[in-house]
Amino acid sequence: MLQIHKPFNIKFKSGITIGLLLVISVGCREYQQRIDTYLQAAHTLWGFDGTVLIGRNGKILYSRGFGMANQKFGEANTPKTKFFIGSLTKQFTAAAIMTLQEDGLINIDSSIIKYLPDYPTDPGSRITVRQLLTHTSGIPNYTDDIEVLFKRTQPMSEQEIIEEFEKKPLDFEPGTKFKYSNSGYILLGKIIENVSGQSYEAYLHRKIFKLAGMHDSGYGRREAGIPDRADGYTDMGNGRIVAALPVNPSILYSAGALYSTAEDMCKWDGALNTDKILLPVSRETMLTPQKNNYGFGWFVDTTYHRRHAYHSGFLDGFNTSFDRWIDDSLCIVVFSNEDEAPVSKIARGLGAILFGEPYIMPGRKQPARLSRNIIAEYEGAYQTGAGVNLIVEIVDSLLAIHEYGMISKSLLSQAPDTFFHASDNSAQVIFNRDSMGNIIGLTRIDDGYGLSAVKLPKAAAADLLINRTPIRVDSAILDQYAGLYQIEPDTGVQEPGISITIQSAGNHLIVSIVNGEPIEVYPSSEIRFFHKDADFQITFSRNDAGRVTECQIQIGGLVVRGNRSR
Repeated sequence: MLQIHKPFNIKFKSGITIGLLLVISVGCREYQQRIDTYLQAAHTLWGFDGTVLIGRNGKILYSRGFGMANQKFGEANTPKTKFFIGSLTKQFTAAAIMTLQEDGLINIDSSIIKYLPDYPTDPGSRITVRQLLTHTSGIPNYTDDIEVLFKRTQPMSEQEIIEEFEKKPLDFEPGTKFKYSNSGYILLGKIIENVSGQSYEAYLHRKIFKLAGMHDSGYGRREAGIPDRADGYTDMGNGRIVAALPVNPSILYSAGALYSTAEDMCKWDGALNTDKILLPVSRETMLTPQKNNYGFGWFVDTTYHRRHAYHSGFLDGFNTSFDRWIDDSLCIVVFSNEDEAPVSKIARGLGAILFGEPYIMPGRKQPARLSRNIIAEYEGAYQTGAGVNLIVEIVDSLLAIHEYGMISKSLLSQAPDTFFHASDNSAQVIFNRDSMGNIIGLTRIDDGYGLSAVKLPKAAAADLLINRTPIRVDSAILDQYAGLYQIEPDTGVQEPGISITIQSAGNHLIVSIVNGEPIEVYPSSEIRFFHKDADFQITFSRNDAGRVTECQIQIGGLVVRGNRSR
């Protein structure tokens, strides 16, 4: 049974009720125990490693570290540990743009061509700085390109990043829609440099970090030694935690290359409650929601009946969340150096405790296996109204679900057509049937948020579903696939250094992409191989002489070709 905890409030004679927001500041041990119990359960049951901080007006109310910052050397996570913060970088980039506007150096409603004269006039003349800030420019998101995915361990200049997307057609006419685009925030970083005459890194240090007292924050570099920095880890989908791919922060630049600590983020929150960095009109503009409830570097909504600004950040090995309850001057920082950690869910749970709202204690359930015949009818591809594909399939004799291209989560039977995530008692999947008893869709409920999806016909789902039934293939055939393959970008021009190495091993192949973790793939036919857990498959092609000449790799919805070089 789910453990749904009732609010804990204190009532005064006047009838006024307050929660932890005021009580913790005067040392209410009951609240601290609830927070400690909740976070210890998240650490033990959800595998959360990282650091948590609760602050008010720049002052720390609660802070604690969990697990290891570095597993090899046994260094513990603390509120002073430095984490790569991913897309939390965007709020600093947006704030830097607003300081330039306050100084009269830019106008966010001017076209970007005014500040990026080398950018293509069409579409640059039709796109404003404001549209970059609000993800309404229509510029394609460069991190969706599979070539960029493969390059992410290598350094890139901002100009090289811009060349990845500047000549591609827009996804939509500027200002008409919302689509999250790292590309727009890359251009904002370049605007900061062009207008200020300083590097992005130097400008942020002078205009934000120094003024806010954030002495443990900066622009990340993998090659540089940063004391007290956490190493990143990733869950391979079967409970095996390994060192994450060493992403080079330069490939994220002003969209995601910063590092910080929980304590520094508390200082940042405090600075945003004053005129130290930005004037009130700039701060309010940043926090005014536009399309899709996005302001400038922040999502803004109402949570627990309070105005709430938040953002998350992700890159290989790191998952971060920063929440601000604006009118309460309260912030919650949840940083993890394990990239599957449910940081946003933990932040919401802490918010519920703080504001006296019901919350669900972290928990997990023991596997309750059903026969394959029973669970097979649930298998298939399901699509949400937003076009997101959810895959339901049998993995290691258990039903599992995942968003296409992501890691599978095992499901356990709770009741007919009702399942829970094995690792998370707050995530539930309910399958829907028509009047004839056929499965027609599902509803996914996670921490109180519902998402409905319709089951796709078999023909429409064919390209999404991977055949994971292994066959035996003669080792002599497998040996023919071993070699080095060079990635062919969508420009048709080969780029040195982006390579795929394939080795034969027993009845399977081992695929290594650039410096990534070796991937084991198994044959579903003589030419096609699949990953046991992920939406990853590789298909080989031969020339007329029968020689293997290329491979095609499919990762989620992305496809790339590799030409054999030896």
